[in-house]
Amino acid sequence: MIKPTTRNTIEIFEEISPDLALRIKGMIDGFSKAGTPTLTVLINSKGGCILSGLSIFEAIKGYKGNTVGRVVGVAESMAVIVLQACKERHCCKTGHILIHHMRPSFNALSNFKTDKEEEAYFAELERHNDIVLGILSERTKKPRSMISIQCDTDKPLSPKKAIRLNLIDLID
Repeated sequence: MIKPTTRNTIEIFEEISPDLALRIKGMIDGFSKAGTPTLTVLINSKGGCILSGLSIFEAIKGYKGNTVGRVVGVAESMAVIVLQACKERHCCKTGHILIHHMRPSFNALSNFKTDKEEEAYFAELERHNDIVLGILSERTKKPRSMISIQCDTDKPLSPKKAIRLNLIDLID
């Protein structure tokens, strides 16, 4: 297990992956044993693995102490979902936020042996998309239809636009 830093900070400065999810889970367990101090999550990530991002989201959301997410560069894709787990969500003035619909990976598309495998993969992708839209809708208090339209644009949002959409709480 990774020991908590003295600053009570988790840094997500890489692609969201199964390895990162395990490391963050270990850190959160350590913070919990240290009396649940306020936890700062620094984010500069273009996203990554859906399941790993959801795992990190659940770990942070389940943390009993206060959590402050701070975008110090970019938060894109699953990194935005991780940010939504934090009780406070900040973004630096020069940062940006990007939400979009979940997409199939190239590796997955090239590995289907049967039509049934392909159908199952796309059904699972649609289920994950529904989960992500639910998280964004619940946290922003915006209708799923509005979030879905924003996801369709697949363009970076300035901090000012992100605050209007309730994806962040503060620009700092």
